[in-house]
Amino acid sequence: MFIKKNLPLVLTIAILSLIFDATLRVDAREETPAVSIITHTYHFSAPELTTTAAGERVRMGDLPITGEPGAPELPFLSARILLPPGAELASIEVTADGASTLPGTHALRPGQTPAPLDGSPPPPPTAPAPAIYQSNQHYP
Repeated sequence: MFIKKNLPLVLTIAILSLIFDATLRVDAREETPAVSIITHTYHFSAPELTTTAAGERVRMGDLPITGEPGAPELPFLSARILLPPGAELASIEVTADGASTLPGTHALRPGQTPAPLDGSPPPPPTAPAPAIYQSNQHYP
């Protein structure tokens, strides 16, 4: 990704996994050959599971929940990193420190189709996406 001279870059990173600690490393190349390294460490609350009629819901402190309709609802964090003027983004590295696996199996609640704001009736509940929920692959 290239940036114009003196134009700051706001970088949004979505972390969509159950991580207790994560370090985000951003390498920024300025006009000179030197490389500036910006490192941010984020700490997360332990995941909490609650059971609802639509499935289990994972919460991690005050993190917002993402959930494309039919896909599992998961906590996430958007990180905005401002690069120095004249810098170009060279690389991004996210390291999960203290990642854990929740024991057992969990049927996570699927994201729902948003309700219309015009007062019309809400859509019916969104079913879990079979391509995700019937797969043996990790998500996301």
